[in-house]
Amino acid sequence: MKKFSFLLVLVSGYTFFSANAAVSELERQFIKGNITEKTELVQKSASSTENLSLTALDYVIENAPALGEDLQLKELALAAVVSLNQTNEQIEEKLSAIFYSFTDETIRVEILNKFNIFQSESNTIATRIINDYLTNAFNSGFEGNPVIKSSIVCAGRFGNQETLNILYNILHAKKWPLFTPETENSFVNLSKKYEYDTIKILSGLEFTEAAEYFTILSKSEQISQIFLCEVAENMLFSTITKAETLQETSKEYQESFADLQILAMEILSKNKWSHASEAVNSTVKISKKEYEDKILSEEKFIQIITYSISLPTSELAQILSGFLAECNGKVELASSDTDSRIEMPAKQVVLALIKALGSLGDKTAFDNLLYVTYLNNYPVEVIEEAKTALTSLKW
Repeated sequence: MKKFSFLLVLVSGYTFFSANAAVSELERQFIKGNITEKTELVQKSASSTENLSLTALDYVIENAPALGEDLQLKELALAAVVSLNQTNEQIEEKLSAIFYSFTDETIRVEILNKFNIFQSESNTIATRIINDYLTNAFNSGFEGNPVIKSSIVCAGRFGNQETLNILYNILHAKKWPLFTPETENSFVNLSKKYEYDTIKILSGLEFTEAAEYFTILSKSEQISQIFLCEVAENMLFSTITKAETLQETSKEYQESFADLQILAMEILSKNKWSHASEAVNSTVKISKKEYEDKILSEEKFIQIITYSISLPTSELAQILSGFLAECNGKVELASSDTDSRIEMPAKQVVLALIKALGSLGDKTAFDNLLYVTYLNNYPVEVIEEAKTALTSLKW
């Protein structure tokens, strides 16, 4: 019995000694010190192998409910976050707790910086913090601050579909204009990551809002041309459905409408996106009416004609040939009528049509091109261009 008691005391003493031996001198000093001393120790340990940041985070989280926005506790929290040199899900939860425990901008920015440095792109904790904070800041009318800027920057890396909508709302409302470059960059990054959701958002927006969205995407070199073409095609279909009521809209809206058509046509033309030929042909048709209604300038009408031939189809050739036939009819009427009020078709528009038909080479344009050469009221340059186009037709 005495031997057993002796062994029990021996084991207990060894356990006590081992437990104390597991606590380093630095940790003992941290436990014994006041908050200011704890902060100094955390800062001192940052460059050593014995980092006290996790111990300090636990202390802050435990005491924040009681001490609140205590200055010394905030200094300790900041020191702990700054000195942090590792991460895992448990640590991320601790950072989240610290973020919501204090309103101090410096602490919050540093936490977001740590997420940016250490975390993977699938970090759900960082995403939750960013979405919650930006939504609250937007709805509460916060003035621009460093936490908002850091949240927007991190959003481009950690954001999800919800973040994509949040960033769009910020851009559309022209909220925090000083951070517009960062917002656009993060917005583009997420659009690239969530292409389907981007197109879905576009489809549900008012035309002017969708145009704003599309313009931002088109300026970015990060967006793939394939995705950009898909968006451009969707934008053209959007303009086609709204063309009938265009005359009833404001001049500013009409100009925005025309600029969007040109931008979408330019992108599709540049990439020879044949999948969009239906949208392109329909756009060419409605652009003629826009031109006649003075909504589309002569220059922009010519641009649409020129861009269209990069997506050649027989239907396009017939549409353009029909336009040329109308021009021929006006010239013929002007040459046989003494009424000076009859307006001749614009020379540059006729030249653009003839060049486009020559480039397409569709033989269905033969009659209308040939007829140009018979109409002496056309300028010599137009007649010569028609002769050149005739030689380009494929038989």
